[in-house]
Amino acid sequence: MNKLLTILAFVTISANAQEFFTVQNGDLYGMINDKGVEIIAPKYHYLGNFDEMKSGWAKVGYEGLFGFVDRSGKELVEVKYQFIGNYGEYYADWALVKYNSKYGFIDKRGKEVVDPVFEKINKFGEIHDDWALVQENSFFGFIDKTGNKVLDTKFETISKFDDYKKGWALVLTDAKYGFIDRNGNLVVQPKYSEIAHFDDVKKGWAMITVNGEKFGFIDRDGKEIIPPVYDSVEPFRKQKSKVAKK
Repeated sequence: MNKLLTILAFVTISANAQEFFTVQNGDLYGMINDKGVEIIAPKYHYLGNFDEMKSGWAKVGYEGLFGFVDRSGKELVEVKYQFIGNYGEYYADWALVKYNSKYGFIDKRGKEVVDPVFEKINKFGEIHDDWALVQENSFFGFIDKTGNKVLDTKFETISKFDDYKKGWALVLTDAKYGFIDRNGNLVVQPKYSEIAHFDDVKKGWAMITVNGEKFGFIDRDGKEIIPPVYDSVEPFRKQKSKVAKK
């Protein structure tokens, strides 16, 4: 009798818009409707509210894994994900999911539109206006809004576009820096141990370094104006520079 009273008290408090009631059996939760018909048997450790994340769906969880059920109790998304994010947080009608410690996306039908194979996925628009930065096997690339990989995961780092020059992003591969454009094409081959920001020393130029010891400059087209053969370069004064070469 005590167990029954505990459940009934919980049911009364947990009514969802007077349509459904949450029921508890031990540490497992289920749901009945307002006619007392069992909609979802008590088999989940977590049972969210309907419409909270998607209209007509409720998030459910068991032993640290999550999925979705509809109002009939049908499991629309298998309870297999370590994490399910909110729809629209990363892109429109997609939700970020985590499976076997890797990330991907599901759409509003619950279908995987991006396989969970990435160690990290940035939001669309954070690094590139139309693409999302992804990390796979410790290397970075991009996917587009159809879920296709538009730039292979081959770079050690990719900076935000426009940080150095409008339309360009700094990339690192094999410990060498270069630039890509918004289409993912290499516009400056990765061959420098360091590339400074444009205009730091002279307007329209960026200092480049080779092997950490030879200095030169490239212009905004990526052309080497001064080849990296100098041991030091002092700041420009009245459009002139002092260079030293041993």
